[in-house]
Amino acid sequence: GVQTTQAAANKLLAEDPQGPLPAPNLPPQLAAAAQKTAPPPPPTAAQTAINYEVTATSPPVPDLADAFLDNNSLSRLQSVPLHTLTGLFQRLKNAAQEAEDILHAHGYYDGEVRATLKGPDGKDLSRDAPVPQAKPESNGQSPQVIAELTFVPGPLYSVGSTTIIPTDPGQITGKPTAAKLPRTLADAGLPSGAPAESTAVLAAVDAVRAIYRNNGYPQAAIASTRYTLDH
Repeated sequence: GVQTTQAAANKLLAEDPQGPLPAPNLPPQLAAAAQKTAPPPPPTAAQTAINYEVTATSPPVPDLADAFLDNNSLSRLQSVPLHTLTGLFQRLKNAAQEAEDILHAHGYYDGEVRATLKGPDGKDLSRDAPVPQAKPESNGQSPQVIAELTFVPGPLYSVGSTTIIPTDPGQITGKPTAAKLPRTLADAGLPSGAPAESTAVLAAVDAVRAIYRNNGYPQAAIASTRYTLDH
């Protein structure tokens, strides 16, 4: 065929600046070489994003796993494309911290959370491993990676002795409402022996302040708190 030279192209452009330049007619050998060396188009996010599933188990205390699965960053971020196991391990680390917070909130202060990433074959993955492929029979619908968290609660802690110490006892002694003011957290609804759940403890501390304010001390505040675990 007739090859379009640069001079001919310039002449066509000069005659019709708005007109399109004809595509160059490359020799077959050059065209074939260009196809071989041309880089492939970049993959889309949907093609490369890791499809992962989040699981959590806590055989002794199922409520712990349920609380985690109801609200965790690992699940919330599933719709945000992620392309490396390194990034997924970071998400897993953050989620494991959230799981430990759940342990403490339920009174399990010696517990631990075991977090792993597994491939479709059930084997543990390392941070630098290649992203595994989904099972062929699933047509890409099954997860490539399973993010697995296992709760090991340990013993449940309970509330021991508690004491409320006024910073200025002189403001209370001899006052008509003194007998109504709490001296322990049991007076605020958290008796000794109750599970030491962090939400319950904090609620009792807030109740102490409210009791003071409702009994003639509107400026009452919690100056400080100190908690001790008896292992």
